[in-house]
Amino acid sequence: MKWEVKLYQGGKVFTEEVYANDYQDAKATAQARNPTVKIIGCNPTFDKPDPFEINSSSSSSSSSTSSSGSEMSLGEMGGMVALFAILFVLWLIIEYWMWILPITLIGAILYYFAKKEN
Repeated sequence: MKWEVKLYQGGKVFTEEVYANDYQDAKATAQARNPTVKIIGCNPTFDKPDPFEINSSSSSSSSSTSSSGSEMSLGEMGGMVALFAILFVLWLIIEYWMWILPITLIGAILYYFAKKEN
């Protein structure tokens, strides 16, 4: 991952771009390259893709992504169905709370008294 480390020395702030696995490695790499500076910040950077590069590579990879992108595995389909089921139940509860709440309370009271008799 690419990191942008901000360094301070002699009244000036400058940045050093390093490649590292994590925050500590980026700071250590920048400190090793510039041993006398003070590190004042370290942030990951994400390069913007070159629009010309995307157009040239998308034509070559479009055939492979279109065939694999249209296929959906059974696990993905099950996850989608479960997500829609959860959202549907939440919608039902929000939409019909004025009937669900009293029915649930009545059911809980009846269950309590049925368990109390046994």
